Amino acid sequence: MSCRILFKLNTFLLVVTLTIFTNQLFAQNNEGIFFQAVARDNFSNPAKDRKIYVLSSIMQSNITGAKVLIEEHHTNTDAAGMFSISLGNGIRVGGIASGLSNIEWANGPFYLNLKVAITPVSGNAGWDYTKEWVDIGTTNFGAVPYAMYSINAGGVSQKLNSTDTTKMLAVYAKANDVQSLATIVDTKLSAKDTSAMLTPYAKLALVLDSAYINAQLRSKVSLLDSSTKFVTPAMLAAKTFDTTSLSNRIDLKADATDVDTNLASKLNISSTTSNNTANTIVKRDSAGNFAANIISGTLSGTATNANTLVYARNINGVAFDGSSDITVTADAGTLTGTTLANNVTNSSLTSVGTITNGTWSATLIDVTKGGTGTNNGSITGTAALTFTAGGTNQNVSILASGTGSVGVGTNSPRSSAALDVNSTTQGFLPPRLSTDQRNAIANPVEGLTIWNTTNKQLEVYDSLYWVNMNGKLVSNLNVGDRYGGGIVAYIFLPGDNGYVAGQTHGLIAAIVDQTTDAGVKWFPSIFYDVTQTLLGQGLDNTLSIIAASGGASLTNFAAGLASSYRGGGYTDWYLPSKDELNKLYLNRDIIGGFATSGLAAYWSSSLKGTINFKDFTEFAKGISNGWVQLFFSSGGDLGGLQKELGISNARRVRAVRVF
Repeated sequence: MSCRILFKLNTFLLVVTLTIFTNQLFAQNNEGIFFQAVARDNFSNPAKDRKIYVLSSIMQSNITGAKVLIEEHHTNTDAAGMFSISLGNGIRVGGIASGLSNIEWANGPFYLNLKVAITPVSGNAGWDYTKEWVDIGTTNFGAVPYAMYSINAGGVSQKLNSTDTTKMLAVYAKANDVQSLATIVDTKLSAKDTSAMLTPYAKLALVLDSAYINAQLRSKVSLLDSSTKFVTPAMLAAKTFDTTSLSNRIDLKADATDVDTNLASKLNISSTTSNNTANTIVKRDSAGNFAANIISGTLSGTATNANTLVYARNINGVAFDGSSDITVTADAGTLTGTTLANNVTNSSLTSVGTITNGTWSATLIDVTKGGTGTNNGSITGTAALTFTAGGTNQNVSILASGTGSVGVGTNSPRSSAALDVNSTTQGFLPPRLSTDQRNAIANPVEGLTIWNTTNKQLEVYDSLYWVNMNGKLVSNLNVGDRYGGGIVAYIFLPGDNGYVAGQTHGLIAAIVDQTTDAGVKWFPSIFYDVTQTLLGQGLDNTLSIIAASGGASLTNFAAGLASSYRGGGYTDWYLPSKDELNKLYLNRDIIGGFATSGLAAYWSSSLKGTINFKDFTEFAKGISNGWVQLFFSSGGDLGGLQKELGISNARRVRAVRVF
């Protein structure tokens, strides 16, 4: 049996006529549905002698139902563009069934979806068929599920039916009923079970005799207990107390009269001043010190006419009782500590010998003595010399006198150098920072230099960006940043043509279109041989087109117009390749300035097709059609679509350059 399946096409790139033959669905170990089709291009020419890939999907219930079996088939077209596959014998890549025989064909309807990828005529090392699937549509399987179902129906008579099952189980029916009844009875309580369950709750027999009664009475309080262990109310009422001792002790305590009489003889606040006379005796402690705030007023006089101290006091080792003046002899001795005590004043100390450590705050001490005076000198020592700033985040400056230079490792620094580091065994080591640490530097100054431990290179800040010693950009940029005369449209990633580790490269788009809504032709006449489509290949395409223009005005065709752009003063602008144009589309909202009405398509510098003198259809296509991309939906085509268009048509241009 054969049935013809018609697909509604949703692409203009491929036309496929399909016929399924199901007259032999299962043959020994080779079960499957034979499938044959003819692949044609959009000019109705057979896609002959080509490698073709087919992805088949069987869906249940509806076209968006569960995918029962997904297979991938690899085959070749013949001279007429025909190819054949066998559904069920492909490479299984998904689905809930392991093969055709496991599909419940009675639970239909079922649908078949096909996707096809045909290898290009010319070899392309980067071509990946898994990224080139063309969905040619979905259709109802029709009679195929019935045929599959009917094949398996031949063995129905060999299956068990209800009559067979009844006969087989009849012998077990009675035994099963008896067993069920026995099981139910076993779950019920018997008389024996009840007796065993109630045994713990039965009352013990009670023997009521004198022994039992006496045992109970012994736990009670008796009359004898009240005289030996407990106090009765009668006993408590008969008890008397002697209060003589208590009265005698109360008489020893002061009463209100005693308090008033004794307080009358004491000094109060109002009489303190009048009684604070020279003849008043004031108590002192064992060291002769008066209690604080006892003596008030002003003490005057000199040691010659003052009363002497009862207890002499030592002042700097000299006893002083007030009878005469004391003299303290100054002795420099050995100065210790880091500062001069704040109670030493009017010293005539002029020399302290050699200063080995300490902090100086004077401003007139000679340099030779570690000060800041005007005399020249040097600071030497055997240990490391450390300069510490006066406070947090304070700078340390080493200044040469006048217009002199600072030398490290030399006593004669070059006059043309502010800093001359001289060594034949050591090098100059700049600060070492990672990329993240470098980017965290606040307000870097032009000329700031570091060693980048991430990129393994010296980097300098040029007042706007960080660059390496070859002037190549190493700063992080983002799509949409203003840079290089335009707007960053794409940053190259590992694997991209033009990517360099440790450097930042990518595409820059012109700020505005180079065309009005009228557009411009791709080229005024027939052209060929610029089919490169990858990142970084648009510049070569543009130069080749201009070289073949024969001196025509650059503004009359797309590549020349893009090359004539001078945004930011740069002269290396060009018409983007097919892949480069797609990067502009993907980031169109961030880049900005693209058209939203009128002509929707922008030219790339890539021609559609290849030069193949054996296939004049491809040759004609290669010299008459270029790739365009729609930046918004127009004429039934969705935005983002890349398609071929005759080179004499006028479309928009947006120039790019690489950095």
